Amino acid sequence: MLGRIRERIKFRSSKLLVASFMGNGVEKLLMLITPIIALKLFGVTMSGEFTYYLTVIILISVFSRLGLDSGLLHFASLVKNKYYSGAFLLVIVASLIMGGAFSIINFKFIAYVVLLLLIVIQQMLFSIFKVNDKVDKYYSSSISGQIIIIVLLYVFSKMDIKFAMIFAYTLGYFVSNILLLFSSRNEFDKIFVSRELLLYSLPLMISSGVTLLLSKIDIIMINGIYSFSSVSIYNILGLISTIPVFFLTAFNIVFAVKISAMYHEKKTEELKKLYRISAISFTLISLLVFSILTLSIGFWLPLLGPEFIGYESVFIYKGIGSVVSSSVGGVWLIVSMCGKPKWNMIGSIISLMINVSLNLVLIPRLGLTGAAISSMVTMVVGNFLGYILVQRMLRIKLFIVF
Repeated sequence: MLGRIRERIKFRSSKLLVASFMGNGVEKLLMLITPIIALKLFGVTMSGEFTYYLTVIILISVFSRLGLDSGLLHFASLVKNKYYSGAFLLVIVASLIMGGAFSIINFKFIAYVVLLLLIVIQQMLFSIFKVNDKVDKYYSSSISGQIIIIVLLYVFSKMDIKFAMIFAYTLGYFVSNILLLFSSRNEFDKIFVSRELLLYSLPLMISSGVTLLLSKIDIIMINGIYSFSSVSIYNILGLISTIPVFFLTAFNIVFAVKISAMYHEKKTEELKKLYRISAISFTLISLLVFSILTLSIGFWLPLLGPEFIGYESVFIYKGIGSVVSSSVGGVWLIVSMCGKPKWNMIGSIISLMINVSLNLVLIPRLGLTGAAISSMVTMVVGNFLGYILVQRMLRIKLFIVF
């Protein structure tokens, strides 16, 4: 009987992993295509300006979530859906406050407040779908929203509508959220604000915010030194460089809650086996994907447009960082799901300090290539620190040397 149950769990996990990979792959592909289409329709400068403001909005959204999206994953195996309603109320209030504050600082942000709120709600809903092993349903709704964005970008470009890109993204996220809320309507109960959840989540908010800032600080600093067109070029090449980590991202989505459950149930050997197999698999896959993209760069880079010629090094350096991230597996996910959110926070802050310092030195001298080198070095150091923590927590040696 127990054997049958285990086989069903393994089959369910494999099925979810495939669904997560397919959904994540299609979503990431659409998110890659969308800025390229925007660049072709609205020009490199206008699309670059929107990319810059969208980047800032996404950064704000991380802090607006208060780390509760990650906190819910950790507590799911303990209290199920008890904290959902209270967590959503907190992040909605936080989003409106932060959106209003940034609008006072910069009037242009007023046009992005609704989009900020929709992005925050969608990420919170993503956590609920991950807890319930329904990532396939999440991706179907999210992908629908991305398709709507692409269609509206084309339609609005023909109508010469002001703020066309903002309207397109806002309407796309709105439709996606409606679909997600309808699918998860039975998950919400009476409002209960948990102090324990907040205390656990706040360090995760800092670490998540710093981690995202690590991936976006290059864009912000490039805009400060160069132009919106440089922002657009760097953003698109950066998105392409993340293709080698698709499998790792899909794995993290499916197994986040399971890792937490294994740790709390003291199934250390199972957790070690899962980590070792996944890390080795992702290393081989990411190396293969990165090699193919690098060898064919002379073919696909000119297809993006003449503006991208000469920036091969941006993809290569950031791609190396992605391969390193895959080679050690989801180390920081394991750290956070095993009840060590403060370690996440400290690791993220160290990485951010390295990244900003290198950017200040390299961007003025080497331009976009300097930003890519800085990003690569930061990913290597950050993931090495995460691996050392996981090695000590699980008493595991992934590599021959250490």
